[in-house]
Formats: sequence, C-alpha cells, structure tokens
Amino acid sequence: MAEFNAMDTAAFKGVWVFCEQREGQVQAISYQLLSEGRKLANDLGVELCGVVMGSEVNEDYLKALGGYGADRVYYIDSPLLKDYTTDGYAKVLCDLIMEKKPEIMLIGATNLGRDLGPRCAARLHTGLTADCTHLDVDVAKYKDASKLRWNPYKNEPITNAGELCYVWRRIVNSDDSRQVALMELFEKHPKMIVFYNFDYELDILKNLYYGDDVEVAEWNGHKHQPIPTSDSWVYLVQYTAGAEGWNCISTDTIVFYSQNYSYKIMKQSAGRTDRLNTPFKELYYYHLKSRSAIDLAISRALSEKRNFNETKYVNSYSKRTA
Repeated sequence: MAEFNAMDTAAFKGVWVFCEQREGQVQAISYQLLSEGRKLANDLGVELCGVVMGSEVNEDYLKALGGYGADRVYYIDSPLLKDYTTDGYAKVLCDLIMEKKPEIMLIGATNLGRDLGPRCAARLHTGLTADCTHLDVDVAKYKDASKLRWNPYKNEPITNAGELCYVWRRIVNSDDSRQVALMELFEKHPKMIVFYNFDYELDILKNLYYGDDVEVAEWNGHKHQPIPTSDSWVYLVQYTAGAEGWNCISTDTIVFYSQNYSYKIMKQSAGRTDRLNTPFKELYYYHLKSRSAIDLAISRALSEKRNFNETKYVNSYSKRTA
C-alpha cells in the first residue's frame, strides 16, 4: 500500500468519522464524534464525512448521521463486514482513505476503536493521536488581544507578529481547562513525560499538585535532571532542550502540553518513547489543544509537515479580519 509520507499532503482534505455499528445499529459514540467533527470541519472549512462498515445496517441509522452534521456518508456493505475483524476492517478502511484522502480521521476510544486506530495508522504510515483533547479558551481576552494589539502581561502595546502570537498562545496555554485535562491524564498514566515550550508553562506545571509521593523532574535550560525512577512521576521537558539525545522506556505516555512550531522537533519529541526495546505494546501521545485560531493554525502547519510561520499567519489573519 502507498504511504502518506510519499504523497503531497495538500491533496488530503476533509474530516472523517468512523461510525461504529453493532448488529446493524450505529452506536451512540458515532453521533458524539460527528458533533465534534462538525465543529472541526467548520473551523477548517472542509467537508465532514461519516464512514459506516457492516452488513444490512438499518437505513434509518444511516440517514440519521446527516442530522448530526455529516455532509456525506460512505457505507461499505458486505457480509464479510457484518462483525468486526481487525484485518478486514483495517484493509477496507485504509483502502478508502487512500482513495478519498481525508486529512483527519476520528475514531472513538472504544475497544474496537482502540484496536482499529493503531492498525490503520501503521498500515498508512501516518500519525496517531490517542485521546486527543480539545480545551477551552478565554475568548474575550483572546479577542481583546487580537483587536487592541495590547499585551496584558507587560501592559504595553504589541509591536510585532512574534509578540502577538506569544500573547495569543499564553492566553490559550494558561487556561485552567488545560491543567485539568493534564491532571485527568495523570490519573490514568502515573508515569508521564510532558513537553512544553515556555517558562510560564513550566511554572504552571510545577505548581500543580500531583500527589505526595509523586516525583517531578525537569529538563530545560535551567536544569537537566535524570528521568525519575519512582512508582509515580512527571518529567517536564522543554522542547528545545530535550527533543532529542535521550530515550525513555519506563513509560508509555507523552503529553504535549503545547505545540512547538517545528514539525521536526515535534517528531523528535514523540520519538523519545518510540524505541525498539520498549516493553509496551502501545504508546500514548496526548496533544492538548484548544479551538483557538492560533492552535488550529499551528496544528494545520504541523499536519502538513511544515513549520508554523508567525509573520505569514499574522498577515493572513489581519487581512481576514480587516
């Protein structure tokens, strides 16, 4: 099968949702994903499609998908797909993806989805973001910075594109919902690496209460502490300091608290746990993102395997909002 890496990413467009069915009935998780997918498709200005695989699926269920936001539904009907099999579903879904080329595929975090998602990612040689979490943002504060070009952290005018992007990102990355999401993940994964960009993020991460017996260590421009060895730990790593040059096989979890502008650095960071000698069968990568314009723009650049350019983005943003 052809690989995504060898193809022009500009050819991929659209958001797809895998709509899980059992015994001919579309499951509730599919409707939830379609609602979220509709928001994402609107943000990106692309089509939302549902994908159903099975045999003799009730037509009423297929029609209902449109009511939850699907612009189009691909229904693959075959007796061989009546019941889920890993190889059968993965092959059919991957063939359809390669033919139609969606840029994003959403699959529910069910037992079926947790089996199918990694298999498809491996076949397609593309990235897999498990349990991707979208977060809130202080919209009023964000809009004020955009309109007034005022830096609330320095109490002075914003003078350039880099500073504006920094302010936008600080508003987004400091939101309480991001901290709550991180702590919820830590409850499931008591050993985790957390990548971040800025010193204010480090201050936030250090001041969270992880537990009395949790060891917290850092790798950044200020400290280079070793990976903790206790039963429960958090390793806070700044991208530019620790994106390469070390490996860790004592955890299966990396959380990207914020996104780096560099596609290369993001890939290198993810590779810290993706080692041949890891004892884990599955690795988890959690990308914490809001629906803010700045987060979406950075995500889009990275999905196209290019670096995010502040000046180009601010110029484009200014033209759109003029």
